[in-house]
Amino acid sequence: MKKRRYIRFLAAILVGTLAFPVWAEPVNRQDLEEAEKQKSIYEQELQKAQDLISSLQGSKTDIISYIQQLDGGINDLMGRVQELEAEEEKKKQEVKAAQDELSRITEEKDQQYEAMKLRIKYMYEMGESDYLEILFSSGSLTDLFNQAEYISQISAYDRRMLEKYQQTVELVENSATALMQEQLQLENLQAEEQAKMASMQVLHDAKSKELSGIENMLADNEELREKYQQGLKNQEYTIEKLEQAMREEEERALQMALQASREAEAASIAASKSEAESISQSIEESIAQSIAQAQSSSGSGSGENQVDPDSPGTTSPTPAPTVTDPAPTEPSATAPSGDTSEFGSRPGGAFYLKWPCPSSRRITSPFGPRPNKPVEGVSDYHNGIDVGAAYGAEIVAAADGVVTSTEYNIAGGNMIYISHENGKFITSYLHMSRYIVSPGQTVKAGQVVGYVGSTGYSTGPHLDFRLITGGQHINPLGSNISYQY
Repeated sequence: MKKRRYIRFLAAILVGTLAFPVWAEPVNRQDLEEAEKQKSIYEQELQKAQDLISSLQGSKTDIISYIQQLDGGINDLMGRVQELEAEEEKKKQEVKAAQDELSRITEEKDQQYEAMKLRIKYMYEMGESDYLEILFSSGSLTDLFNQAEYISQISAYDRRMLEKYQQTVELVENSATALMQEQLQLENLQAEEQAKMASMQVLHDAKSKELSGIENMLADNEELREKYQQGLKNQEYTIEKLEQAMREEEERALQMALQASREAEAASIAASKSEAESISQSIEESIAQSIAQAQSSSGSGSGENQVDPDSPGTTSPTPAPTVTDPAPTEPSATAPSGDTSEFGSRPGGAFYLKWPCPSSRRITSPFGPRPNKPVEGVSDYHNGIDVGAAYGAEIVAAADGVVTSTEYNIAGGNMIYISHENGKFITSYLHMSRYIVSPGQTVKAGQVVGYVGSTGYSTGPHLDFRLITGGQHINPLGSNISYQY
């Protein structure tokens, strides 16, 4: 009995120990806790990066809106300055005309004055006797009065003409003075507007630089966000693998515990059976002794006893199911349509186009590298040509085509794209003061599509004209490209 109880106690201890595998869990649990800690850190840093990106995007939107307002203000001031310049030029012409008129009247006054002086001198030199002689040489009293009246009228005429010329001179001088004052006022107004425009341009450049800094910070934080996202995915994968390893380890420990339990139970049963057999053997021996004693005294016989063992059964595992993925599908696409005209592409990669800015052919910035950037924020490589022109000058389509896009861009300002010959080549027109076409509209070569301005990254009114073919910008002034002006 003591042996059986001891075996059962050892089996219980073994089952309890294997059912809770503390030897494997601490290592996996520590790794899992560390992975979850790293995951939490990545989540916090990712949230910080996302919050900063949202804040920067809000600041970027505000600055772009403000720059658009500055562009509008600069355009208005530029238009106002041009109006004042026109008015100033008109005043200059009026001042010149007044000065010419003043010179003419002054000259006439001087001539009249000289004539009067000659008459006065003549009358003085003749003396009073000659004067009386002229009067009394008259043939009649009527002639006498006529001669006297004639001399009196000449003197009165001289006085009136001198007074009239003097008044006219004063009037013209006052008019010229007033015109010069108005001209000076216009010059002062023009200077004030130009100062405002320069101040707004400085603010525009500062905001453009600030925007460039924000865009750089956005790029850096978006890169950080991607790294944090990737780190978070890696930690989630690590946690998943650790949890899977712990489940597998727990499953193995459970299977080992069950196996040990079955072995302990079998050992307990075998020990109990052995003990029973030993007791039975002892009883049989005692009975045999009793029978032998009885036989020795009475001549009786003896018997025997047998016991059969049991055999355990076995089971087999079942296979795991399989999973298949669906096959991918290909996307479909459609091609745009367009039209052609005498202006457009030619064999061998040549082009014959309408010059896009009829009022000017002055190139202020050619195609290609530009080591000295005109304004902060633009590229070191110019993908088009800049045509300097007056503010508000007409911009025309270089060939027949369809307007594909009209938009405001922080760098290009008001700009449009026109697709030609079913997308074989594209022309773009940047920095407009405004455009007068819309997406989907068909245009003809030479048709006005907008007006010259200075929106976006710009230092003055001009057209940035670009030519794109095969997805690449090419030089609009290349040797294989000709224009009708």
